[in-house]
This record gives sequence, structure tokens and C-alpha cells, in this order.
Amino acid sequence: MISRIANHPRYRYAIAAIVKNERPYLAEWIAYHRLIGFEHFYIADHGSTDGTDLLLAKWQRQGLVTVQHWVPEERAQTLWYQHVLEHHGREVSYLAFMDADEFLVHPHCDRPLEWLAPTLSANDVGAVAINWRIFGSSGMRFRQPGGVLERFSMASDSERVVNCHVKSIVKPSLVVSMTAHTAELKPGYRYLTADGQEAAFLDDKVTSGRTDRVIDTPLKIYHYNIKSYEEFVDTKMSRGRANMGPAHSRDLDYFRNHDMNEACVRFSPELLSRLRQASRELAPDMTAPSRQPCFFIHIPKTAGTSFRLGAKAYLGEGQVWHDYGETQRETAPMVARWAYERRDVWRLWQIVTAQNVQLLGGHVKVEKYGHLAGLRHCFSFVRDPLQRLASEYHHFVRHHGYQGAFSAFYRRHDMINRQSRFLESTRVEALGFVGLTERYTESLAILNDLYGWQIPGRAENLGHASVDHVYDIDPADESALRELNAEDFRLYQDCQRLFESRLALFRQGMPFVHGAIQQCVADKVVGWAWWAADDSPVEIEVWVNDRKIGRTLANALRPGMLRWGAPRGAYVGFHLPLQAVPGDIVDCRVTLTQQSLGRHRVARTASLQPVLEP
Repeated sequence: MISRIANHPRYRYAIAAIVKNERPYLAEWIAYHRLIGFEHFYIADHGSTDGTDLLLAKWQRQGLVTVQHWVPEERAQTLWYQHVLEHHGREVSYLAFMDADEFLVHPHCDRPLEWLAPTLSANDVGAVAINWRIFGSSGMRFRQPGGVLERFSMASDSERVVNCHVKSIVKPSLVVSMTAHTAELKPGYRYLTADGQEAAFLDDKVTSGRTDRVIDTPLKIYHYNIKSYEEFVDTKMSRGRANMGPAHSRDLDYFRNHDMNEACVRFSPELLSRLRQASRELAPDMTAPSRQPCFFIHIPKTAGTSFRLGAKAYLGEGQVWHDYGETQRETAPMVARWAYERRDVWRLWQIVTAQNVQLLGGHVKVEKYGHLAGLRHCFSFVRDPLQRLASEYHHFVRHHGYQGAFSAFYRRHDMINRQSRFLESTRVEALGFVGLTERYTESLAILNDLYGWQIPGRAENLGHASVDHVYDIDPADESALRELNAEDFRLYQDCQRLFESRLALFRQGMPFVHGAIQQCVADKVVGWAWWAADDSPVEIEVWVNDRKIGRTLANALRPGMLRWGAPRGAYVGFHLPLQAVPGDIVDCRVTLTQQSLGRHRVARTASLQPVLEP
């Protein structure tokens, strides 16, 4: 009994791998394989210089990985595999040998190891070989935000000959030696494929690392071996091959031969959401949203009070400061002192930052604090202009003793285009987020995801009418309101369009882009774009009359954005030469997500819209 307990493996499933300069990808790779059931990772660091070693050391302290600095230049991969078998084989029941760009996937089962277990656990089985499925660049030349599984959705046809390559999951006690792909088993034990059949290797040689055909089973090793062109050139080409030494690097012919984008293969939004959260927990410094202060432009009667109460409940009283004017009791004392008494807004923002205040908000225009917070960290809510005005009228009647008629109230100068005037200094596309009062729950979900919060939904407004309440408005008043508030109606329509686009991406687990077209004439299109939560330059596709004519990168300087604290130091502009004629329709789309920055008709004149001003 004592002997059996002592020899019982510590882990049921583990992975052995060798890595070099994989820091941007490791958290996702480990998080994914932990989600599907792997418990431990034996990793050789083969001379990383990008901080991979620091990440691995952290995870080793947490007991997630066993790490060793690995120096051999020739046959480094197989020597590491043999080392793991000899020194750690008794710790594991089933050991997979994989690379950090390979993922074990069953597209219809979120626990593929359990699906494979009946085949793998048979007493006379020593190993299971699982075929590759190569993924191409998905047409991306440049690195974009998000994990590998999010970004690359175009794969090779599963029957491609290159997918005859396999990786193996073995019972360590039954293995004599390993190649990069397959094992030599002790006599009498069987090598199966994922469908439970005897593995038929190319030329009957296990050491070939390839089956004689691609096995018809959903379980595959998804192999993201090139990623984008930029990532391939910067990493894969420069580091050599783990089993052949630094002199044997991959060239651009390798990229072209493996850039197979023949079938769309996507993961579920639910899995991607779980994976992002698990990756953040593994490497919070790499994936967590920024904690710098945010600025909430609270337009009256847009559910801002509900948001304010929820923010205080989650962030804490001391983390949420308000600016509702010099004499209002809700205004934070430090705001009253520095913004109003001493009129030193810059000094106020230094105090906000030093005291780790997470949110400053109030009935103030975007221009007051927007350039200090930076566009990414400014957000607001807008509401149907008719309902917002009716709500504010009833608020004035209840709390300010207003006795005039509704028609007199909405003709007051300060009530005309009220929402537009709060946001008039910039374009809504540039703000970190603009939610819709009528879609408050969905707006809050996106906002929480964007800033890493968990602010609860609140429906109350200090006992007043719910934001869901619909006011009856006389047709004559409605006609007058629409005429007086044309700018607010345009703003609301623009925000609705933006919201629906971003919500669709959010539901797919995809990031969104802030961007707009500034100029669209016969010989060029000019615009700007940046990611909501990443500093990679945005890759843009340009389409004319629904035909893609080229791609460009949003990395040119837009000096007009500097004063607003635009991301990337305002290096967010793009332009592409065109051969179009007036009347053609130009559409600029984000390569990664196909989010449109707007469809524009080619103009006859060469006027250039301001960078940010509407």
C-alpha cells in the first residue's frame, strides 16, 4: 500500500515544451491548456531575451510549471524531451509533447482530454498520435491585439498533406525515446491515432512524425506556426529551430508555403471570454486594463446617477470623485478647491492621479478634463433626445420649482442640443466609450470589460422616475424639438451606430477600434484609428465599391490629436492612394475584425475634415 501511494503520479495530464522568446503568447497557451484539463507544464527556456524567463520563474514559484534553462544548440528539443521523460516521467500519467504555437482542440467538446481518455487509457496503448491543422495569417500583415485563438481564424483544409504531421500524448513509463513528433514505445504496446485505430505512419516509420494520411477525427493539434507576417519576420525567422540549431532558420518561402487560409475556424465567444480572464489571472501585468483615472462626462438624465451609485459601490467612496459645480454638495472637496477656488485644473489632475482616484465625473463638458485623462479614458452615456428632455423637464419641476410649460422649457438656450454641447469638442468615435441609456445593461457590460471593472447594474435614481419610463410627447412639441435639437438627434444616431457595431464585436469576444475617415477624394483616403485597449497600430483594409484595393497601417502622426492625449503619441493616422472617381463608395475596414470605420462617397473637392472636431 505504501509503495503504491509513493509511486502514484502527481499529475494526470501534463505538457513538455521548449520555448524561446514566447512572452507575448505563453499566458494564453498555458491558460488554454489548463482550461481543457492539463495540470502542469515542463518547459525548457532555450535562451529567451524578451522576458519569457521572468514569466516562467513567476509561474514556477506558483507551482504551475517546472522550468529549466536549456543550453544545447543541436537537438535541443529532443534532448529536453528525453530529460523530462527520465527525470519527471514518473510524476505524470499522460504527457503531451507540444510547442507553444500548438493547441489541442476538439471543436465540439470543451474537454478534449476526457474525449480522448477511453482511447488513451487502454492498458496496451502506449501513445496516441494527433494530426496537425495548420493555420495561416488570416490575411494579417501586422500584429494586432488579442490572443492567437482570437486573431487567426483561417486554417488550411484539413486534408492537406502537411497536416499528416502529428504530435503525441504518451504514457511516460512506456516510452523508450522521443523525436520532435513521435515516441519509440517499449515492445508490445500500441500506437493509436485519435480515432482509436492503429497509427499508420509514413513509410511505416514512427520516426517520420507523420501518418500516411490525415485521420478523419475532430481532435487536432491547431498549429499557428506563422501568425502575421510581422510576427513571423520578427520572431520565427530570427530564432532558428529548437531541434536543428540557430543556423537553421525559417525563411519567407516557409511563410508563403504555410500561409493557408482556406477554411474559417472560430472559437465560441464564451470560450474566448473564459480564456481572456484566465490569461489575465496568469499575467495581470500584461493583460489587465490600465488603472489610470477615467473621466465620466455625465450628461443630465442619461442614467448617470445609476452609474455613479454603482461605481461607488464597486470602486469605493474614495475612488470616485465628482465635479457637479462649485456650489454643489456632491462636488469633491479637492475638486472644489483646485478646479474652482484656485482654478488649477492641471494640479487637480496630479492629485487625482497621486491619490489613485479611479473615476472623476460630473456635469462638465469633455474639454474640461478630457485632454488630461486622454481620449481612451473618457466615456459618457447618451439618450433619445425627446425622452431626455422630457425627463429633465420633470426633474426641474420636482426639484427646482420650475412652473413654466414644457414648450417654454425646451426653448431655453441651455436646453437646446444639450447632449451635443457636452461632447462638442471632439468626435464621439474618439471617446473611450459612449453607452446608450436605453441599452444600459449592455452598455455597462462593455464598459466593465473595457476598464476591468465589475460595476453592478443599478436601476434607481434616488426614487425618481426610472430611465425606462417613456414620456408621452405631444406631436407639435415633438416636431419643434426635432427642429431645435437637430444636432442632438444626429449625435444620438451616430452613437447608436457605434454602439451596435461595438456590441456585435463584444458578443464575439473581439476588440473594437476607434477611428474615422477624414478625407475621401479620387486619389486618396485619409483617416485615423486606434485600438480601444491596445497600442498595436491598426491594420486597415480599403474597399472601393465593395472591392478590396489595398491595406495600410494607422501609424502616421496626427499632431491635432496630441492635445487630447491620443494613444501611441498620436501616431494613429493612415492614408492610401486611390484611383477612384466621384461617386465611388469607399469603405475602410479593420483587417482583424472587419469593423467598418464608415462608408464614404468620393468627393469632388479635396477638403480635409478636422482630425477630431465634428
